[in-house]
Amino acid sequence: GNVPDYVAICCELIGINMLKHVDDKADLQNNILGILEGKVPVMREGDESTRQLWSKKLAGGQEYVVEMTKLSSFLSCSSSFTTTSFQVDEMIRFKIQLVSTAALPISVSKVVVCFDNKKYDALAIRDEEIELSDTAPVNLSFEMEPFSNDAACLLKISSIKLHISGHNSIVLQFGDVFPVAKCKIVPRVARATTSLAFKSPVLVGEFQQLTLNLSNKEECRISNVMFCVQVKSTTYAAEICKPNDNAFDTKLDFRLECLDPQQSSDTSFIICCNSEANFDLSYVLSYSIAMNNKTYMCESRNDMVLSSVAPFHSSISLMSSRCDAMETLLTSDRCLIFNELSATHDSCIEIKDIKYEINPEFIFDEAPNEKEFLLTKHNVVTDCIAIQPKSSSKNTNIGAVSVTWRRNDSVQTFTTTSWALPTASVNSLPVYLTNVVPSFGTLFDPISIRLCVVNISNYVQEIDVVAEPGDLFMFAGQKHLRCKILPNDKEYLQYQLVPLKSGLLSMPQPIIKLLRHPDIETSVLTNKLTKSIYVKPKVFIT
Repeated sequence: GNVPDYVAICCELIGINMLKHVDDKADLQNNILGILEGKVPVMREGDESTRQLWSKKLAGGQEYVVEMTKLSSFLSCSSSFTTTSFQVDEMIRFKIQLVSTAALPISVSKVVVCFDNKKYDALAIRDEEIELSDTAPVNLSFEMEPFSNDAACLLKISSIKLHISGHNSIVLQFGDVFPVAKCKIVPRVARATTSLAFKSPVLVGEFQQLTLNLSNKEECRISNVMFCVQVKSTTYAAEICKPNDNAFDTKLDFRLECLDPQQSSDTSFIICCNSEANFDLSYVLSYSIAMNNKTYMCESRNDMVLSSVAPFHSSISLMSSRCDAMETLLTSDRCLIFNELSATHDSCIEIKDIKYEINPEFIFDEAPNEKEFLLTKHNVVTDCIAIQPKSSSKNTNIGAVSVTWRRNDSVQTFTTTSWALPTASVNSLPVYLTNVVPSFGTLFDPISIRLCVVNISNYVQEIDVVAEPGDLFMFAGQKHLRCKILPNDKEYLQYQLVPLKSGLLSMPQPIIKLLRHPDIETSVLTNKLTKSIYVKPKVFIT
């Protein structure tokens, strides 16, 4: 006497998957129709008491709900929305498809679509007679108006109920319809326009002010206006803050009470980048607007990719007082530091000051500050200072340099960028070498070279000198010499060189070793010696 279970079994037996004769399926379907009229189903088995029980149950005009979700029945039901999202001010449209494989037609008196948001249940009801047969599927179209406060909500069809009415009613309920039909109710597209004004590219270290302009293109006033600005970077290279606020973050919110039609408003914020990188900048505008006695939420989103570049590039080089490149510094010689600044972007940089913080282990006389100057893409600025080590050391940090600058085409404040100077090893040499070389020579004429070795230490130094003439000169003089030099004494070596070619020739360099200091290289000892000489061609008169 369980009517829902009996109807469920009949729905499966008359389905296309059951191998029963068509006449048997028709009899089962007639039994279902008989239940609607209050008639006892035709039974091949069962006594009179069973028939009386059924007659009593069917006489009261009951409504029987049959769960069809897990049944392999004669009736299938599917649903789908026409699109995945609907704006809050437009109609939501979806379709229901019913397919019957029953032997006889069956009439549905009402279709009710239920949602996970129950307030929409009353909006999707089709209260009309629908005949289902195996000839063709039945497609039902629905449309309903979303509630204005449901912007950004997800709407999902939870079940579909088919009512078959008579003296009794049978409700065929399809829960968890597959495929799952769902859509998103999105805010109304904002007609108010936004624009962002800034200087590109963003320079590392600067505090650039960006201006976000809002123009109300709506036909009426907008209220509860809110901007959400956010920067995203994998290296956290960019941060933003409000003007006159030092609290930097990656997300900011700005609020505005209302804005009348055809009016505009500006909102500013500061962006700062601490390294060269690409980062995403997005700003979302949301506001509410009253239309047709309803209040709608409107929203628009803008995304852009920005890049930050260094305001300038610095190339640091160490030179001797003769402008020769140096890797090892000498306590007896001044070192020149050349700082070359260049820009790779189109913005003009105004440099206010360049300051050096030199390690106290070096002698440094800071020059007075120069006037401000401009640095553009096609210009190179070179700054030079001189230092002298006080004592020998290894891998000593020379110091740091800082540049105070700002972008010249803006009203921004000055900012300071600092970086470290290179490290260097300092040698304290016990001997000091110089040579006396004429300013030029003549082809095939002897050139007199005088080499002076000065012992500046407090100990006797033993030196080993090997002279190599090379391929450009003929040589006259002591080729190999080993001698001792007393403290604060000098040793002079005299050579004659005959040039074999004209032009700018490289001078032959002696190989000098200090027997008490075998770790000092020859290149360090001969750093101050003349490296080249110009040889004039010789004119022969016949």
